Amino acid sequence: MNTLVMVKKLLKSLMTILILLLLSVVLLLVSCQSKLIYMPRHYEASLLRGIDARPLSYETSQGKQTAWVHPAKATGDSLVWLVFCGNGTVALDWVDYFTAPKQRQDTYLLFDYPGYGQSEGQPTPSSIKESVVKLIPALALELKTTEKALRPRLRVFGQSLGCASALMAVEEHHISGGVLIAPFTTMKDMARQVVGWPLCEVLHHRFNNVAALERLENREGLHLTILHGSADEMIPVAMGRTLGQGFPRIVSFEEVPGARHNQILHTDHVKIEAAMEAYR
Repeated sequence: MNTLVMVKKLLKSLMTILILLLLSVVLLLVSCQSKLIYMPRHYEASLLRGIDARPLSYETSQGKQTAWVHPAKATGDSLVWLVFCGNGTVALDWVDYFTAPKQRQDTYLLFDYPGYGQSEGQPTPSSIKESVVKLIPALALELKTTEKALRPRLRVFGQSLGCASALMAVEEHHISGGVLIAPFTTMKDMARQVVGWPLCEVLHHRFNNVAALERLENREGLHLTILHGSADEMIPVAMGRTLGQGFPRIVSFEEVPGARHNQILHTDHVKIEAAMEAYR
């Protein structure tokens, strides 16, 4: 009998320890998930000297936001690409990327998330969406035109996390097309891949590209191109394929053989240029 009592006490103690460990992990994920998703970086003064871009500032509930118009002398008379970068880069990392002759004729609005670059606040799905919503009115004012006149010339370019922001822009500003590089399906799917179930349920930064495309799939005149590397080590190519196969009416999907998550931007630059060229 004493042995049975001791075993029960031991099992109870072990259960308590396991519960406490699980709660500790949950609390850690809840408190630190922003740091796992976002990697904000501010600009050094030296980077801003001589950069071929001019700041576009506007206000949100997070404070002053700053995007960048590239090239600095751009007037926006041709296509205007809204560029949404991944979570580990900032807007000005993209200044020298669009270098093909026809690309140099276009204007690029390089977007920084709240808390990135010179933008104030904290990045969350809601704060990013607010910044995206207020971006185009500020751009129209900067380019001395109207939103209505500007809209037909807008395109989106998103990479990784930036694909979610690009879809926000497409939805909010009725943009007709663009290029998405290595998108995920949902942030919850990403969390499930990293920490498994049920820990993925504590995620509160719930970007959802599937839901965005569901809302967009009946929009006339909309078309998006997804390029995703077969060797992507961050976001599985299966996620990009799922988006393409799930919404064939508005999405074309191309798997890029051997391309990795960030390297695809350089190893397959020509393919990306061609995808963008299709939206002229």
